[in-house]
Amino acid sequence: MAVKKRLLFFLAAIILGVGAGCQTVQKENEFTPQKTGKNDYQQITGDITPVAKKYQENFFKAIEKRDVSLIRANLIPEQQEELTPKRFTVWSEAIGKNMGKLEKVSYLGSIDRGLFKIFIWKFSAEKDRIKLADGTELPRESMFTMMIGQVDGKQLILSWRFH
Repeated sequence: MAVKKRLLFFLAAIILGVGAGCQTVQKENEFTPQKTGKNDYQQITGDITPVAKKYQENFFKAIEKRDVSLIRANLIPEQQEELTPKRFTVWSEAIGKNMGKLEKVSYLGSIDRGLFKIFIWKFSAEKDRIKLADGTELPRESMFTMMIGQVDGKQLILSWRFH
């Protein structure tokens, strides 16, 4: 039953627009740091881990409070346009209903992809449990990733994903 419920959640999330936070990235050899549309991508210089951690904290607060304004300024312009307050509210309500409060967040590290970095956290959620036949509940960890790039001189969220 829990597997069916989780599958339904993910299908609903896709239909409701989780894809707004997900973005397909071109192969590195196809992507150039030149002016591409609205954004000018530059190489990230220095350690932006503190920035990523702050963005993640704000992201989880935004989900809990159903308040997109907590992360909107940190998104690239295309994401700001796509992630309307109404769309974010519907999406964050689905997360809250199915997973409950996101808790026990631990930063795992980052992957340097040249023009952007992917930051990785593991977390557990209040309602995300595995129920055994004897009634015992086991917590289950999930993963959250956030891709950050240097765009027009600012470190911005390019995409995010719950795994």
